[in-house]
Amino acid sequence: MATTRSINLNIVDDAPMSDIVQLEACIDGYNAARTGIDDARLLSIMLKRPSGELYAGLHGHTWGGTCQVKLLWVAEQERGRGLGAALL
Repeated sequence: MATTRSINLNIVDDAPMSDIVQLEACIDGYNAARTGIDDARLLSIMLKRPSGELYAGLHGHTWGGTCQVKLLWVAEQERGRGLGAALL
């Protein structure tokens, strides 16, 4: 029977962006090594007013001709105008 060692899990709600970028790079490297497809990249589309205020946005990841949307948001006062569909 296999034994497991004690693992100290560090659960946080504010991981440094550098850690997240490193994790994405590790996954992308693994996928590229296994498939030969090396076109992974982050994808962000932000809609901002001239003042710089964000009123809609999309964030995700592309790889191998696919796209994973992680976040899609439209400000309440802008909803119903087709902005979410346009972002997608």
